[in-house]
Amino acid sequence: MQTQKPGILLINTGTPDSPEIPEVRRYLRQFLWDYRVIDMHPVARWLLLNLVILPTRPKHSSEAYKKIW
Repeated sequence: MQTQKPGILLINTGTPDSPEIPEVRRYLRQFLWDYRVIDMHPVARWLLLNLVILPTRPKHSSEAYKKIW
């Protein structure tokens, strides 16, 4: 009998067009809207994205992108 070993899959999901907040917001919206990234009902995903993630996360992510850009 063969035993299974856990693995890690690393993939590049792209980057925003620039490290500025509007570009990061647009990138996050496009990326996180994919049902394979956030696996939940579209209405719940829309609420999570537009009421929780997009109001705050682009600013923090923009700061991180600026450090490595």
